[in-house]
Amino acid sequence: MSKKILSISLVVALVATMFSFATITSSAYSGEITWEVPNAQWAKANTTAYAHIWNTGGSGAGVAEWQTRDEKMTYNDDMTKATYQVPEGDWNLIIISGSSGYQTYDSTMGADCIGDTIYATGDTFENPVDSKKTAIGAAWKNHSNYGPHKCISSLGKIIGTSLTEIESNQTIYDQFVKDYAPGSEHPWENDGEAETGKDFDTICKELRAELGLESDDASSSDSSSSSSSSSSSSSSSKTSSSSTSSTASSASTGTTTTGDGTPYILLGIILVAALGVAVVARKKVTE
Repeated sequence: MSKKILSISLVVALVATMFSFATITSSAYSGEITWEVPNAQWAKANTTAYAHIWNTGGSGAGVAEWQTRDEKMTYNDDMTKATYQVPEGDWNLIIISGSSGYQTYDSTMGADCIGDTIYATGDTFENPVDSKKTAIGAAWKNHSNYGPHKCISSLGKIIGTSLTEIESNQTIYDQFVKDYAPGSEHPWENDGEAETGKDFDTICKELRAELGLESDDASSSDSSSSSSSSSSSSSSSKTSSSSTSSTASSASTGTTTTGDGTPYILLGIILVAALGVAVVARKKVTE
């Protein structure tokens, strides 16, 4: 009887441990989302709607190449809505576009958005890498914490309202410094200074104040070296959307990550408990 108790205890501990590991490695998600077509004229002009989805961390790669078959959405009968089956991944940004050339500004998304509807807000946003271009804002009907992606434009303007889960005001500032510091591929002095009349130190100081950042650790360490963006919107070279970056290195498309260390603590507790059960069971066997 004691041997059976030991066997059952070990099986329970093993199952619990496996469940905990699943918790640690399951931030990826999938499922259907819906695009609310703005009006009948939009549907007529855009016989095909596309969902461009990617992750701003890591390589910045997405579900598929811009406006390819794998991005096509499915219209309902009266073309008032279009649905898309999001494949599994840790996606955090989306653009809805149409065959006429229309597209929304980059919007944040997450697992909460599965089953939700994204719609055009009518607000206009500046393209972060080309101030001469704009795009229409988009938001989620039932999740107001997601929406127009917050970043800093090539002219030092803070645009958008929503950060991805791997970003903060500090990371978007750090990325701006990396992208436009002296010695970078697109130094501020080439375009930004001419357009705004402000030198790089001045614009950085203003941004820190607006973002509520007290120090300038990023610019002091990175301004003297050239660096490229860690990720970008793959649509920026084709359309009027933004190309944005994140300095976070923990996320990459198609992988799973966790938002905090809670699962690891839970795993430790389970393992200790399992060890205790095994020791007690072993004592009963020897008795």
